[in-house]
Amino acid sequence: MPNQRRASIFSLVFFLLSLALAVGVGELYVRMRGHFDADGTFYFRDKPVRPYALPVAQAKRLIDQYNANPNGFMMYDPQLGWTNRPRACTDDHLYCVNAYGLRSNDDYTAAMRPGTYRVIWTGDSFMFGFNAGLEDSPARQVERLLKERGKNAEVLDFAVGGYGFDQAYLRYARDAARFDASVVVQGLQMENLTRDVTLFRIVAFPGTGIPFAKPRFLLRNGALQLIDDPTPAPEDVVKTLRNFDRWPLAHYELYYGSKYQRRWFAPSKLICTLVDGFVAKKEAADAARTASALGPYGESTNVTVALLERYRDEVTRSGKPFFLVYLPLQDTITSVMNGQPDPWQAHLKRLSGFNIIDPTPRLVAYAKQHGVGSLFNGHYSPAGYRLVAEAVADALAPAQN
Repeated sequence: MPNQRRASIFSLVFFLLSLALAVGVGELYVRMRGHFDADGTFYFRDKPVRPYALPVAQAKRLIDQYNANPNGFMMYDPQLGWTNRPRACTDDHLYCVNAYGLRSNDDYTAAMRPGTYRVIWTGDSFMFGFNAGLEDSPARQVERLLKERGKNAEVLDFAVGGYGFDQAYLRYARDAARFDASVVVQGLQMENLTRDVTLFRIVAFPGTGIPFAKPRFLLRNGALQLIDDPTPAPEDVVKTLRNFDRWPLAHYELYYGSKYQRRWFAPSKLICTLVDGFVAKKEAADAARTASALGPYGESTNVTVALLERYRDEVTRSGKPFFLVYLPLQDTITSVMNGQPDPWQAHLKRLSGFNIIDPTPRLVAYAKQHGVGSLFNGHYSPAGYRLVAEAVADALAPAQN
């Protein structure tokens, strides 16, 4: 019996040592055939293996560039996340802003001159006019068209690249509302629904050039609650991302899914590689969670609708009309050209209580003659911006017959 027990113990020890050796050899093989990127994500046979690392190195590079250029076009803003730096230009001088960060060569007083028709213009890069010079930007084209219709028009372009509806509203409430105006026009680019459920743009879109966090609204019992206000300062961005799982607000970041979560076995790249082959269910769960949040009655849409309702109500209480200008992208134009409904139709129905300016018919008619690609140039082409501007000008001041 003692000999049998010793044999059993020996067999168990031999098995465990063999298993440890096999695991060790396997771990060494996987690590030799793989590599880590700058952020610490491991790649095996050029495929990333979970858990992925957040783009900390990219954020550090962007923060270092930001700190090295105190006159750069983008400026950290604790209440908005970022904004246009007053009196700054991009390196190529395609985009320049005035003393208030508005895209213009002119400065404006808060009070309107008598007889002026002033438009407050807010939103994202489409409203700002990315990929177009100043004269082809939508705000400047609306101003020119309104003047042709007999209005002594000024269009104050408060738009900022990368903004969600939440940041556009906050910029209006803090900055634009101080200016007298006749009307407020907010851009309605539906893919920006994703921005209203993010906190760090670089988590949702790792290739972005914006390293900063942004404020975010939650919808609790029908009431909007602002979080991440103020946002982390530039010197805290890298530290926050590096320790993101311990950041108290991390669970409010929609795109911080299971692919970033570290398990007990994370130090072993062999086990991670093996487990990564069985995560289809996790990936499906993440996709379903995101799709649900972005659906017509998901969190993102619910927050955005409540936010735009607050925005509209504040504007109308001040005695000004409030318009949304729809900014359809290629999927919408192509669908309508093919006789199909707008892919965002169900979302747009949630906004039935708003005055929406819709340039889609003009854009579709143009695309039928010149091709869909003629309307887009990263953002809109100058022709696309012109058609949007014509729709806005017609809504604000119809052309005289």
